[in-house]
Amino acid sequence: MKQIELCFEVEKNFIPIQYHSLMLSFIKGSVQGYSPELFSEWFGPGGTVRKSYTFSCFFPSAKFEKERILLGENYFKMFFSTHDLRDLLLFYNVFLQRVNGSFPMAANTFTLRSLYTPSVAEIQKSQVMVKFDSPLLVRFHDKEANRDTFLAYFDERFADVLKENLAVTL
Repeated sequence: MKQIELCFEVEKNFIPIQYHSLMLSFIKGSVQGYSPELFSEWFGPGGTVRKSYTFSCFFPSAKFEKERILLGENYFKMFFSTHDLRDLLLFYNVFLQRVNGSFPMAANTFTLRSLYTPSVAEIQKSQVMVKFDSPLLVRFHDKEANRDTFLAYFDERFADVLKENLAVTL
């Protein structure tokens, strides 16, 4: 697994509680601006394309409110991970063109200030212990309805959908 760490500066020390859709908009807008052909390949019509990447965010000294997340500092980080070297290089270039670009969000603005690829240790064992800083959700895509449902660990379908999703990438 390879990773890109993106550091964003915020104008005001908060972001919306629904930051996932905000970050997906940032990713999609960045790809669209970099290459309409690549955008069409990953996000265009013709059904859902399984993505090779995932992302998570770190909010320093965060305090969660009903509608927003208060940040202890004027920055947050996004960790963008993929197992596909081609996609890693493409996304690095996509994000590189957005450095120092400002992006509006609900009553605030964030700016990508830096990005780099930290070295991530390769797993050499057959088992790992994982610690999460936030809940793990798995996506179930209903092809007939073309609808996504996100499942938490307490959903009875969680384990089966997780195994199915992992089987595709491992």
